[in-house]
Amino acid sequence: MDSASLIKTSESPSDSQIAPMTAEERSTLIVKTYENLFWATVAFGFLETLLLGIVGPGKIYELLTIEPRVSALVVGGIDIVGLFLALLPLAGNPRRWRQYVSLGLFVLLYVAIMAPGFAIALTLVGTKVVFQAIGITVALFIALTSAVFMTRANFTILRAGLLYGTFAAIVLIIASCIFGFELGIGFSWTMACVACGWILHDTSVVLREAKPGDDVKCAIDIFLSLMLLLSYVLDILSGPDRG
Repeated sequence: MDSASLIKTSESPSDSQIAPMTAEERSTLIVKTYENLFWATVAFGFLETLLLGIVGPGKIYELLTIEPRVSALVVGGIDIVGLFLALLPLAGNPRRWRQYVSLGLFVLLYVAIMAPGFAIALTLVGTKVVFQAIGITVALFIALTSAVFMTRANFTILRAGLLYGTFAAIVLIIASCIFGFELGIGFSWTMACVACGWILHDTSVVLREAKPGDDVKCAIDIFLSLMLLLSYVLDILSGPDRG
């Protein structure tokens, strides 16, 4: 990972600067990107289920509630790591096997990152809410992706605003860990909207900026945005202010 690069892609091209590719090349890129995304998501679901089955959501929840202050720091730290991951690109154009290794590592990282959220939801509100969160996330993802493909709108123009919003969220999470205040349900709703913005952005990148061979990188970007959305939808549904 190139430490000098902390944003997903370079400057957004205008409509006339769409990466030159034949229709066949673009179609192949799109198919490969979403194949990679599909298998990454399947692997995440399998490994998350396996982890929760072995350790047990109750045990994870118990560990988180032994010391409330430590629990807040752990959850806050997990949120920060998740947001930083959403900003990190797969730098350069490494060998293809390295790209797949990177995708696998991101899947494993998010299995660990999401485990406390799933454990809290399963313990406090039950399996039904978890499936509702997954269903809502998938529905939103399909709707947002379809909107980009059907309208061909250029959502890469959202990049600067999404970056500023994500960095602001990281600052707020750090402040809440230090000073001990609750960010509340409004923060979760805002971050769910930011995640939706990232999905629109990343889908536009596939259609406009990506080049042949970028399918794994694009899959990583979309996977991270999808996980960000799932984490905050889960937080909204399992939080004390859910309605």
